[in-house]
Amino acid sequence: MQVIGLDIGGTNIKAGLVINGVVTERTKFPTKADSGLATSITQIKLAIQHFICKASGIGIGIAGIIDSQKGIVKFS
Repeated sequence: MQVIGLDIGGTNIKAGLVINGVVTERTKFPTKADSGLATSITQIKLAIQHFICKASGIGIGIAGIIDSQKGIVKFS
């Protein structure tokens, strides 16, 4: 199985292609959070674009406060 692992941080967005649990390729882009949401989304797209046609899924990690009872992100 080939999937994308995506780590969205305040400073950098890191992505990797994971094949059978092993990271085989990596990339990193600045988040540019100070430039607004649209810019950060563009950075996410740049981070995954090389892997997207090779993967069958994506897992995303992002810091935040989660309400696990309600299944919602309260703050990120």
